[in-house]
Amino acid sequence: MAATHPSDGWERFCPATNMKPVLPIQGRRSIHAACPPGAVCDVCGQGLPTNQGGYVGPVSGDAVTYPDPATRFVCEPCAREMVGLEPGELEGHSCLRQCTDNLHVTLVARQRGEMEPFDLTARIALFADEFETHGWTVTDVQLPTRAMDAPAIFGTYWAVWHHSRRTLPW
Repeated sequence: MAATHPSDGWERFCPATNMKPVLPIQGRRSIHAACPPGAVCDVCGQGLPTNQGGYVGPVSGDAVTYPDPATRFVCEPCAREMVGLEPGELEGHSCLRQCTDNLHVTLVARQRGEMEPFDLTARIALFADEFETHGWTVTDVQLPTRAMDAPAIFGTYWAVWHHSRRTLPW
């Protein structure tokens, strides 16, 4: 009898955790999402808690639908080690729908009129150090588009575009 997959009989639609980056794990595009009961890390063999999840792949979108016998599971510590991420790296960001696997945007509030006199280079410099501490490189700072749903309170929001400071093994 063939071995069963942990997701057999577990019918769920599990979206990606938007606070965790998409990672290329062993050539698989993997998202951090809930894992089925009984799932274990392919690397260390530790069980993955269903409610806390781990990295699941391969996936093509921002969610995984179980059962899916093609999915593999890797715990977050093993996944981060496999792609060479240091503690705290690629953290401090919650993905918006405009984010891609490699390019991200964070909406940051500033006082009205505070940043308008600055050119692009100066705006990038204002955010560079803060984002660098989390492993990001700022590439652009602009007023958000309407599609970004920036709140209309607490000053003016700026779209800070950034990517991983190191090249991941895509």
